Amino acid sequence: MLLIYFCKLLFFHRYHNGDIYQGKFLNDIRHGHGVFHGCTSPSSPKPNLFIGEFQSDHRHGYGVMEDTQRGEKYMGMWEGDHRHGNGLVITLDGLYYEGIFAQNKLQVRARQKLL
Repeated sequence: MLLIYFCKLLFFHRYHNGDIYQGKFLNDIRHGHGVFHGCTSPSSPKPNLFIGEFQSDHRHGYGVMEDTQRGEKYMGMWEGDHRHGNGLVITLDGLYYEGIFAQNKLQVRARQKLL
């Protein structure tokens, strides 16, 4: 069952797999600022959280992703659902990486330190 609610110019959408998106749509796809709560797998109750910009149903522009499965938080630029451009990663172990990402991989490391 597909649930979409209109509330204060934002939509709330619950997907069949339990994922939730709250934000803007354009032509029935995620586009603009939004918040996405995604399940990592059916066996893991820990969801991922993304807050940021979407373009044509993909993460694109500035956004923050909390990956509870890997224990990381990424803050930075996205392109086509990939970490791409300036960004930083903070791990549960207190490691801090800052640099330039391309297709989800840290290419140029500007800083690395233990917090």
